[in-house]
Amino acid sequence: MQPLNILVRLLLNTLREHLRPLIAFHLFFTLLASLLLLPGVGWILRWIFAQLDHSVITTDALIDLLFSPIGLLIALPVLLSAFIVLYWQQAGMLQVAIRPRANHYRLALIALWLSTRRLPALIGLATVQVGAHLLLVAPFMLAITGLYDSWLGGLDIYYLQVVRPPVLWYFIASALPIVGIWAWLASWLYLRWVLALPLVSLESIPRCRHSSKALA
Repeated sequence: MQPLNILVRLLLNTLREHLRPLIAFHLFFTLLASLLLLPGVGWILRWIFAQLDHSVITTDALIDLLFSPIGLLIALPVLLSAFIVLYWQQAGMLQVAIRPRANHYRLALIALWLSTRRLPALIGLATVQVGAHLLLVAPFMLAITGLYDSWLGGLDIYYLQVVRPPVLWYFIASALPIVGIWAWLASWLYLRWVLALPLVSLESIPRCRHSSKALA
């Protein structure tokens, strides 16, 4: 437990020393990401509503769209965009954390610039990871869709929520093992890639440090 306590102490010290630069970076990043992403989010929502082709959007229609091939195609750009933004932000926070404490606005702008320079590599990493997880979840979604059609096909969602007939619990009991297997495989895949983001975000840092030491 001692190495874990040391790691926690180091993380808390780093957070305390870099709190103001991290807050400044968060404000700059939120402003930039909002300007870039809000138009794209609006376009995606309009496209989804156009695919539903209904004046009133029902829960059944949304579920049918989610568990369809079109739903997977929609999920890919949506999840990819979300993870790119998340990785971009985390890369900037890592850039703040590894640098000596300085003027927090200047440090935040430097971190924003350096993380933006790493954006192509971050996009590649997010594409590989999101694509792999979607390929992993696809057969499990198909299996759950088949169970849903077998147990609950034709039943209204509102009826299931209010009445909760026995067939609903049969469906949940048969779907839980499938969800459990997927969760285990997804967790294993996530742990395999847990250090990928720091490595991609800080890929050029060790070379720079070694070069400076050699010159010294």
